[in-house]
Amino acid sequence: MARWMALSYAACALVACGCGSDDITSGPCVHTYKDALFHIASVADSASLTPIDTIFILEARRDTIAFPPSSLVLEFSDGIAVHGDTIECDVPCAFGTIEGSWEFRVSAAGYQPQWRSIDARYSVFVGGCPSYNDSGMRITWSLSP
Repeated sequence: MARWMALSYAACALVACGCGSDDITSGPCVHTYKDALFHIASVADSASLTPIDTIFILEARRDTIAFPPSSLVLEFSDGIAVHGDTIECDVPCAFGTIEGSWEFRVSAAGYQPQWRSIDARYSVFVGGCPSYNDSGMRITWSLSP
């Protein structure tokens, strides 16, 4: 009987840890992101409303703590190129997963750097084990020359 119980516990442990599985949702509790948090949908000149195709994110702060913008680039980022710590965004672009109060120092060709603030939240959170966030924010900015 003791041997049977030991084998049962071992089998349960293998299933619980997801051993031998490539499925990242098996095993211990994991949290995943199904979408980038920031989706820069459009950027335009504030006076003429002319679309701006490429912007540069020079600095990023979350709750007053500085982050290198390049640290926000993930495997599912889109329309992004990294130059040192600067993000080049070919609008539309997407990046980041960390929710909070953000400030970005943004520029474009012919535009001085300007700060933009966002209270960033995913619209979908499914809790439990495993859990995930989905449906990031769609952002529209305007820049002044």
